[in-house]
Amino acid sequence: MLPDRPATRTARLVMGFVCSVCLAWSAGLPCSAADPSTAPPTGQGLDFFERKIRPVLVKACYDCHSVAAETSEGNLLLDTRAGIRTGGTRGPAVVPGQPDKSPLLAAIRHDDHEFEMPPDGAEKLPAAVIADFTAWISMGAPDPRDGESKPFPKFDVARARKEHWAFQPLAAVGPPTTVHPDWSGSPIDAFIRSSLDDRGLAPAAEAEPLTWLRRVHLD
Repeated sequence: MLPDRPATRTARLVMGFVCSVCLAWSAGLPCSAADPSTAPPTGQGLDFFERKIRPVLVKACYDCHSVAAETSEGNLLLDTRAGIRTGGTRGPAVVPGQPDKSPLLAAIRHDDHEFEMPPDGAEKLPAAVIADFTAWISMGAPDPRDGESKPFPKFDVARARKEHWAFQPLAAVGPPTTVHPDWSGSPIDAFIRSSLDDRGLAPAAEAEPLTWLRRVHLD
């Protein structure tokens, strides 16, 4: 057996460190040197965002999730780095380095039928685009866009209880006076005719007895 020389011991230490890093990476253990969530964005990552991610956000997301939109669905803004990472009512939209924990990716994948983007029956984004978003988040979601996340006021439950009609106690309300009192056969009819008059509409003509009988039986 050869003597354990200092150079040999150093080589063994270096090799042991390299092996431990490789084992940790293969086992999925955190490794701070390769953590994409904390590493500064590279030029390649920012270029990827500009070519692959920003155009999709502008075209498919900004109409509902930007400061310029009249209303921001779910209080979620996707037009700034702060907005996409702060998120809305569901929390952060993107978790850098963790695609499976990023609600934005789940939304464009249509993993949750109640939270699909684009919404309202719009066509799902192409598989290649979804793959780009997965790769982007995996590399740490590099994003050069500045700007602060817009704060949204929280829902005021106490105020709603005082002002919203659904929380008000029931009150007796008399039927309105209409210019066609003979048309109303009941107080409910008076409300209906008053609403029609306000909109400049006329009620449908009375049904013939046979038509009335058919409708009654169908109902």
